[in-house]
Amino acid sequence: MKNLLIILTFLLFNAVQSQFSKGKITYRATLEDNGSLENIESTGFSKKIIPNQPSDQPIIFHLFVKGDSGLYQAEYDLETKRKLGFKQNNTALVAGHDRIYYNNLETKENYYQSFWTKDVLVNVENHKWNITKETKKIGDYICYKATTTVQADQIITFNYLKPVIAWFTPEIPISFGIQSFDGLPGLIMELITDQENGKITYTVSNIELNPKEEILINKPVGINFMSETEYKEHIDKLNANRF
Repeated sequence: MKNLLIILTFLLFNAVQSQFSKGKITYRATLEDNGSLENIESTGFSKKIIPNQPSDQPIIFHLFVKGDSGLYQAEYDLETKRKLGFKQNNTALVAGHDRIYYNNLETKENYYQSFWTKDVLVNVENHKWNITKETKKIGDYICYKATTTVQADQIITFNYLKPVIAWFTPEIPISFGIQSFDGLPGLIMELITDQENGKITYTVSNIELNPKEEILINKPVGINFMSETEYKEHIDKLNANRF
């Protein structure tokens, strides 16, 4: 039954994939804080950029899709937030608002770039998804539950303690995802990451397929490629030198 579900899901995905060429999906990230964030800051630099008192307000992310390329990023980068007077935000911190994720299905490029280390491109490891037959309706779409896990050494600041849960719909044939959580045969409508420092839930708030506005995919550019393990070691060295 499970194998049949996966086959049918992929068939539906391929049947409707040609119906659109670009899109913009908006996610709203919310934090269920477990109280362990009081003395933590992103890679040791965040207080320099946003020196106000932290909050747990929701934060917006966008997934841009054009052809074989996808780009996932926060609504505003950190420099723009500073200019706009945004306060330090724990939700943004745990949700990785400092990173831009780029994925190209044709060239097989899949990496992210942090605001703090713009010379580095971090190669993303593919996740192995377990697609279940469990479903629920999100908005107008029937979604399937999928789970995956993340190794502790793949996380720069926080550890995933429990399986990552994704609810995706094959009715929208977008295999790009939230952060590095991509590769599912359909758009992720909801993602839950239960982490050491709080639970983040990403929920779709708006879907624009084939919008009239132009979709621009600004590919991040760097001079150094690193694995996620190498990047963690790189950040540890930077923090050690700083302190």
